[in-house]
Amino acid sequence: MTQGGSSLSGREAATIGNWLSDREYETTRVLERATLVIEAHPGIEAVEAISAAYSQYSARTAGPSLAAGAALVRKYPALTLLLLVMHASGESRTSDFWDRYWTHLGLPREAKAETELRQAVPKLIRRFGLAEFPRLRSRYVQLIGMQAGIPLPCLRGLVDVMIDHLARGGEPNGAAFTHWLTDPRKPHRLARVDIPVRTFVTEGGQYAIDLVDRIIDVVAIALGNPTTWQQHQDSIEDSSKLPKALFAELATVLADCDLAAAAAEGLFDSDGHIEPPRLRLDTSDGSVQLLIPSPPARPEDRWQVSADGDITDVLTPEPLISSDGARASAPHANYPVLGPARHVTVEHSSIPRRFVFPLVDPKDPLVLFSDGGKLLPPRQPIPLGTVHALVPRGHHLVDAATRDPIEADEQRGNPVGWHDWKLLVVDTTSIAALQLLKDDALIGTPRAVRRGYLPEVLLAEPIRGVTAANGSPLYNERPAAWLPADAVGSATQWLVGSRRLGAVTWVANYAWTLEDEELTCDPFEDVPEGLLGTYEIVIRGPLGTDIRKVVHLAEGFAATAEPDYRVPTKDGLSNATITLQADPPLEVDPTTITVAGDDADSIAVLTGPDSPGIAVVISPPRAETRLGRPGEPGLWSSVPHVITPADLDSDDTLAYRVPASTDINTWVELRDRTGKTRMQEPPSYNEHADAFEVELRTLREGMGRLRSARIVAVVQAEDEAPHDVLLATVRPAELLSGLRLVDGTLVLDDLADVTGITVQAWLETAPWHAPATLPVRDDTAELPEEFREAGPLRVRVLVQDHHNPVLPPATPPAGATRIEQAGWHRSSDHALEALSRFIAGDAGLPTGMEPGPQAWTALQALASANDDAHAEASSGLRALLAEQPREALVALTHSTVPIAEQPALTIETGVVRGRFTASNRQREDEAAASEPASPEARAATIGANPWATCLATLDDLLHARRGSDSWVQAREELAEHGGDALIRVLDSGRDTELAKALFDHTTVMLHHMPAEQVDKIFDVARIIPGAVLDVDTRVSAIAETFAMREQWVATGTHTELIVRSKKFIRAIRKAGKQFYDQISIRSDALGTADTQSHPWLMLPMVSLIMALLARLEAHGALKPGMFDEQITRAWADLARICPQLVRIDLVFAEALIAHARLEAGADWEAASA
Repeated sequence: MTQGGSSLSGREAATIGNWLSDREYETTRVLERATLVIEAHPGIEAVEAISAAYSQYSARTAGPSLAAGAALVRKYPALTLLLLVMHASGESRTSDFWDRYWTHLGLPREAKAETELRQAVPKLIRRFGLAEFPRLRSRYVQLIGMQAGIPLPCLRGLVDVMIDHLARGGEPNGAAFTHWLTDPRKPHRLARVDIPVRTFVTEGGQYAIDLVDRIIDVVAIALGNPTTWQQHQDSIEDSSKLPKALFAELATVLADCDLAAAAAEGLFDSDGHIEPPRLRLDTSDGSVQLLIPSPPARPEDRWQVSADGDITDVLTPEPLISSDGARASAPHANYPVLGPARHVTVEHSSIPRRFVFPLVDPKDPLVLFSDGGKLLPPRQPIPLGTVHALVPRGHHLVDAATRDPIEADEQRGNPVGWHDWKLLVVDTTSIAALQLLKDDALIGTPRAVRRGYLPEVLLAEPIRGVTAANGSPLYNERPAAWLPADAVGSATQWLVGSRRLGAVTWVANYAWTLEDEELTCDPFEDVPEGLLGTYEIVIRGPLGTDIRKVVHLAEGFAATAEPDYRVPTKDGLSNATITLQADPPLEVDPTTITVAGDDADSIAVLTGPDSPGIAVVISPPRAETRLGRPGEPGLWSSVPHVITPADLDSDDTLAYRVPASTDINTWVELRDRTGKTRMQEPPSYNEHADAFEVELRTLREGMGRLRSARIVAVVQAEDEAPHDVLLATVRPAELLSGLRLVDGTLVLDDLADVTGITVQAWLETAPWHAPATLPVRDDTAELPEEFREAGPLRVRVLVQDHHNPVLPPATPPAGATRIEQAGWHRSSDHALEALSRFIAGDAGLPTGMEPGPQAWTALQALASANDDAHAEASSGLRALLAEQPREALVALTHSTVPIAEQPALTIETGVVRGRFTASNRQREDEAAASEPASPEARAATIGANPWATCLATLDDLLHARRGSDSWVQAREELAEHGGDALIRVLDSGRDTELAKALFDHTTVMLHHMPAEQVDKIFDVARIIPGAVLDVDTRVSAIAETFAMREQWVATGTHTELIVRSKKFIRAIRKAGKQFYDQISIRSDALGTADTQSHPWLMLPMVSLIMALLARLEAHGALKPGMFDEQITRAWADLARICPQLVRIDLVFAEALIAHARLEAGADWEAASA
């Protein structure tokens, strides 16, 4: 290696050598405590000084028997590694790393010295105990870059993406951001950051998550406090644990950003934080749930939750208001995800973004949750300890390193609603990585397990009977922070801080250095007692070990209930008195709350010296029951269940939980009407749910010939007399003899003497309006004002808990009773009121009305009613929707019409024969922009509906410039929702795999098999949800079609459809031979099968013919007029019976047409013009 700069005298060389040796010692000490080299960054000026001295002294390190590069590594190993990584930290590209490195040192590039340095890098990383990245071991420049973390020149691009993520309501933590950024279905997101950042976040695992977490935490503070954050810059730097150079660059980048504008457009409340929905596992009952918060605005509007396109409207419970009206609770709603879904999405009218939760990846279907129920994204390392694994049938959990089967600590059966899946509790202590195995082949990617313990925030028991305003546990003792020692006794520095959620400043922030002993400390060290509010506790240590925890505190507050808990009575629940007490400096108002009957939760206000007062929810403990089968959904209820004698022969389990503050003894008795015990049964104990359970069939013998009885739990606490908790009433099914409407009041005749009777009501003239749940008092139920004189009602009567009601379905069930009433629904939305009046038959269809979700909901409701009285209204709605196909398609995806009913409605309305091109207004907006609106932005207007998204995006692709961002992102959307098969069809005009899921000449053999045997053949394809054109999705559709074959043949329209569809083939062939070829594949597969005796064999072929006919007509390839009323009705009948097949074929047909237009240059519209 040639010396850089001027020659050194012996004395100068010795002086510089000594100085470098001192720096070598200092750097070595820091590296030994670091995880990545970037943590040892001494500052830019210090690096420049080291670099200058290093280059001047470099020539003297080589001797006659030692090569220059090896000499440098031997003399200054820490400085050599430091300078390599510091150079990477200052570069935004890697292509000319070595050229620029030598130039920066002022030395000529020498191949031998460079080779020695390359080969030394992995050894130096191992020598100092730094994080290793085995996948990059031989890619030296990238390995050096990984030790640099986020290069300084790349920060600006990363911060821009972070601001976009946060402003759209993304969670302000590294795990959430990294998961969002690296979503494999959205590669354009990752493309927005520089290559070194891409490599770091995709390969860096938990180390990358932690460094990104530290950066995004600072960005979130700045966004939440755009005008004041710089005043606290020093304290923010100290608590961030970022290297000084990295923080300085980050502060510069943020200072250059227009944070005020970003914050004004973003989703932030007064403290810079917005609570997003969360997907979790309720480990007590094994159910996957979406926890939905109160929205930041318009709380009267419903959230829309979609599971792969099936939409449910969810309204968060009404808040409780304090006595002075100044404070309120912010209750959550729980939405159970009752089956595997690729995506669960959530939207609200007050939030300009869609929350998307990827759940089941068909290519890697292992779903993992932490012991606390938190979803673990694929790139996040699995914690050491207990995890919960959701595993599909036919797959096995193995150690990825050895392929050895993993023995679960516990098999908990099916997750609630997830048939053909199992929930396993797994101890990861002795496992290197988890992975699925199927048919001796590994599926997906290994899920690595951390090899060290993380720090923990240790919580006391929550206050019994009290929660925070949002329903979270409330604690009256400050938590503790447990800090683990290093496994080999090296010094480890931990930073433990606590702050109010969303605040800039910390209430406490301490550093602790541990060597060989663990430590438990107070994260609120030196903070006076009386903590009140929501706090965030952050523990930062070596990269890869950071944690944060949000906790609600009311230090020194207590609540005592008398009696210990409430039990069911004839009037609701037993009376109780709750005494509230707060130690100074806290105060509480009121100090006593008395509840009786139907009274449930109430509000108390806590105030402190540093708090204007917060609302807490007082929920007196109460006994609860649940009836159902394991793995099936069921709500806990404080109202006893009502069952029939026949239910005692079912497989249902009756569970109950008693929130006693002391140990109890309990058993179950079946008693007759006189109170005599006819049978006694000891329950089993479910430790996960903390509940006692008894199977109903075990009580059947005690019922004998009784027509009615009561099932009672006898509970006895220590040193107390036993008391009863009514679990269920056994009686004949009829709850009442009649139901009538009198002056806006529903009167229930001959009502049974049962607690919890409730009425649910739906408006026939406004099917889009949320159904009402009405309590029954004195045998009557008062209609709300908007249901009076609002047209006919549909009602049903049921027994349920008013405090935890069953969510009524969007449409009335088949057995609902119709109640006559004049009028229509009055609304502040004049268009909706006009539509309701039209449905009621009091006015014509309003002119100029846009097709909205309500029109689809109304059309579906009228179609379900199946009566002639609404024929005119249905016809008008169909015409309205057909006028604007794109807008109608978008509206359909936001409606509560079940996805299985959507294809038939699009056929009946004619929407399926329209173009799904964006409106002229959208086109003008795009033309004014430098780039067309991205499909991701457009997709925000389309509901989370895979098949509709494919149809709309395929049309968008036709208008995007090839190679543009809009084009690339459109293909991403299509790959995500349609699958790889859709992209193959787009590119080549065919896909051979699609021919695997058809009826062929062997299918007749299945016709004669027992249904159970056929189900087993098709079952595997239906377990894991796939994209629209995935093979498994097509097999699932064929299974559905096969199961419904005889029902289709029984329709009066199947012959019409077969005969007419064959005549359409000639027109389709004229439009393009490639379309005819796809029909031939399905026809040829039937071979010599007897289609006369088994006409259902032609279903897949007929479905594709009709899909091609409709979409070719939409694109102008066929003359209009081929669809008449008979063929439309016949196709709609097919779609109603086999909706999945029709959805798939419509997307397939549109993809074939898009290929013809994009790749083959077909332009039928221009030809006809």
